[in-house]
Amino acid sequence: MNIFDLLTQCTQAGLWLQWTGSKVKAIGGEYSLQKLLPLLKSHKQALQEFFQSDEGQAYEERAAIMEYDGGMTRTEAEAKVLAELQQTARGQNND
Repeated sequence: MNIFDLLTQCTQAGLWLQWTGSKVKAIGGEYSLQKLLPLLKSHKQALQEFFQSDEGQAYEERAAIMEYDGGMTRTEAEAKVLAELQQTARGQNND
């Protein structure tokens, strides 16, 4: 599973993953947290690497801007950013 698939799965379940500077914190409904917690734990290293990368920081920043300036929910904003990142990644893979 790539990082975009994991983030998409979390977003679809209504979870928000927040980078705290040292760890990834999952925020959302109890059912979704319990359901996805084993998956998140098994990809802990990949999540930390993503959120520490320039791409992960851009993801966080763009989602926050869409949330606050665009009037979207955090889940909507993250879904939109993920779609854009996946489209960009597909375009780079096709070059």
